[in-house]
Amino acid sequence: MNRVELLVLWLGMCYAIYPETIEQRKCTNNERRTMLYPECMQGNNLVLWCDHSSYTRIPDPDKIYLAKSCRNTLKIFINDSCLWEITKEQLEKYKEIEVLHCGWNKIQMLQEGAFCENEKLRKINLMRNYITKIQKGSFSGLHRLEELYMSSNLLEEIEGSTFASLKNLRRLYLDNNLIKRLKNGTFIYSRRLRILDLSRNAINVIEEGAFKGLRKLETLNLDENKLVEFDMTILESLCNLERLTLYYKNLQYFSLSSNISFKYLHTIDLSYNHVQFLNDSLLRKLPDLEVLKLKKYNNGTSTKRPYVRKQSRLYYDEMKNLSNHVTIHSKCTFAVSVWLVTIKLM
Repeated sequence: MNRVELLVLWLGMCYAIYPETIEQRKCTNNERRTMLYPECMQGNNLVLWCDHSSYTRIPDPDKIYLAKSCRNTLKIFINDSCLWEITKEQLEKYKEIEVLHCGWNKIQMLQEGAFCENEKLRKINLMRNYITKIQKGSFSGLHRLEELYMSSNLLEEIEGSTFASLKNLRRLYLDNNLIKRLKNGTFIYSRRLRILDLSRNAINVIEEGAFKGLRKLETLNLDENKLVEFDMTILESLCNLERLTLYYKNLQYFSLSSNISFKYLHTIDLSYNHVQFLNDSLLRKLPDLEVLKLKKYNNGTSTKRPYVRKQSRLYYDEMKNLSNHVTIHSKCTFAVSVWLVTIKLM
């Protein structure tokens, strides 16, 4: 091993033995923040770097440098620092910012009107904080915002009004939170959303109409939740959906009880679940489906077996050395174009 590999191994061992040390000591008297620069550094393209700092609030742009102001900053990075909150007063002088990164801090709540003076914002990253609540109107004024990252926080619920002002939002990441229920109309204002990530939550209930309004959504990620049953009818309004992932670990029933046709859906991932039966009537309502993943708990090599629908590109992505199996039921009336298949996942 070279010196770099040995250093990485040593740091990994230290963290394994004392996993709480880094986070518990962060921003306390027991841990001095390692400033990369004596002050925030303004780089090329009007980028302000304040990462790894001891700042508990976003710094005043008029006090960062003695000789000049940083009010014309376009991008602000204050990651892995000591921020406790983000307020209107802290951001009102940064009227030109388009990108704000405040990940790995200690922010607990987003206050009403926090970004109302920053109408040019296109991207906000608040992942890995301690946010438990987003006050109504927290995102008011952000009509140009396209990307919002709220991953790895402590959110337990999302209200429909939360994203009401984000008319131009394209990507929304809410993964690795504590959300248990998706209410009717939660995303009704997110009409331009293309990617929605709700993976690694505790979702066990999705109310009818929860995805209403998401007519342009292309990717829906519901991996690693607590859903036992999933009826695709709940996705009725997602007329442009292309990719649906539900892998790992509780799902037992997967169906489509209505006559809705998802004509653009090309990938469904049901890997590492306990789905035993799929009916070909469901697959007939998915004319553009190309990939159906049914992997189980195994570290073997992935194989591809063509599905039996004539002239179809659809295949199953399966794993070897498995104990159970998935059965595809077909009806006699569809026998001309569909074979009766039992896929034994060996």
